[in-house]
Amino acid sequence: MKRPSSLRSEDPPAKKAKGWETAQQLLAMAVADLQTAREEKNREKVEAAKKEVQAAEKKVDASPAQDWCQKLLDQELEFGTGEALLSTIGAKWDYCGREDLVNDLQVPFARLCEHKGVDEDKQNHPLLIAFASPGQGKSRLLSELPAMIEECRKKLNTEQVRKYKKTLALLDHL
Repeated sequence: MKRPSSLRSEDPPAKKAKGWETAQQLLAMAVADLQTAREEKNREKVEAAKKEVQAAEKKVDASPAQDWCQKLLDQELEFGTGEALLSTIGAKWDYCGREDLVNDLQVPFARLCEHKGVDEDKQNHPLLIAFASPGQGKSRLLSELPAMIEECRKKLNTEQVRKYKKTLALLDHL
């Protein structure tokens, strides 16, 4: 017997489509819930990390190293005459090879005066290095260096060199 059409249930394809739509809606809701949960979890992690950073900052702020550094920075340091590098009898002897060294220092010293404050190229800012075995005269060279640089300044006597006279006067106190 055939049922009347009013008693028949929905067509199977329409029923499947409706079930598919419902499944998609449930899936979308589950994905949204998952994303919300992840965002909340991330927010919790971020808040926990912020608290850790704040705690670490408090520890650093209260550290004795910062107090020590601040005390050092607050000091007014005065420049004065220093101790001589050498106090032996040899410190008073004539420096052997002085004239040759003064001549050799003129080129880098002139280059330094010419480019200081004008050119950032490190090739134009010479660095003098003294290395040798113990007892070979490094300290003696450093004790003689201010006088040799002053001698270079007098020999060169250019405008660039003259503007560093005040700075070089400091070397007399070393």
